Amino acid sequence: MTAMSLDREMIRLDAVTKTFVMHLRGGARLPVVSNVAFAVRGGECVVLGGPSGTGKSSILKMLYGNYRADGGRIDVCRLPRLERRAGAGQEIVDGIGTIAAGAAGRQRERRRARRGGVVHE
Repeated sequence: MTAMSLDREMIRLDAVTKTFVMHLRGGARLPVVSNVAFAVRGGECVVLGGPSGTGKSSILKMLYGNYRADGGRIDVCRLPRLERRAGAGQEIVDGIGTIAAGAAGRQRERRRARRGGVVHE
């Protein structure tokens, strides 16, 4: 990590929400996290703590793109030497990887699907 990145915001979550839909249970909705917001600067060591079932793993899975956030915004800083490609529901803007959420993110995913991209629901 460069000296420049030590004081730079590397990860930011703003008003992130996630709800699971239980399709085999009649479409029951299970809210996992709501209005999550925090930032991590370069060089910081942080702990995502809490009791079992409070959404810690879901937050991490949204950060690395395995789960799509239902709302809010997740920004991940891209260091100059790090190669990163945009995936479904994600775009690279000015060195920041933004995991799109909500209606705008779903619209982008549908457009990518029409162009032959892969969409994970």
